[in-house]
Amino acid sequence: MEDNDIVGLFFKRDENALKRLHEKYGRLCASIAENILKSHVDAEDCVNDVYLKVWDSIPPSKPKSLCAFVARIAKNTALDIYSMEHAGKRGGSSTAVSFEELDGTLADVSSVELNAESREMLAEINAFLETLPKKKRTMFINRYWYFYSVIELAEMYEMKEHNVITTLSRTRRALKEYLGRRGYDI
Repeated sequence: MEDNDIVGLFFKRDENALKRLHEKYGRLCASIAENILKSHVDAEDCVNDVYLKVWDSIPPSKPKSLCAFVARIAKNTALDIYSMEHAGKRGGSSTAVSFEELDGTLADVSSVELNAESREMLAEINAFLETLPKKKRTMFINRYWYFYSVIELAEMYEMKEHNVITTLSRTRRALKEYLGRRGYDI
């Protein structure tokens, strides 16, 4: 079923919308949640929360890309759960480590209001990612959007862990320089 058809079911408040959403994007949501939460049980709960949030959001929202809309909700929901479970704890998990890696590259995402400036910065980040070779771009996205561990990335890209770490470090540095040249004080 096409995304527009699924969104149409949501607008009709047809419960089949949730079934279709699960069929098409359930695995994506579960993957995002498990990569962040590192727990199958927590990921299942998170996915159920995602479905409820999508149900509550459509309407009034009418996403241009249902996949991106659902992925963003899954990521934010998983990060909220992660934050609640790890409040006051430091380090240890690959999620915490991936945030630490980005520290100093981007402004604190949780404190940035959704306004014109943050949308402009997001457009700049997307433009930067488009300049990268496909392998580096997907590696960066898989690390910082989907929260794959360095070990998982090494296996995925058939590289040594050290090479993955080096590639990610150079890409973060290049992103910081790119944003600096465009007037973002990072």
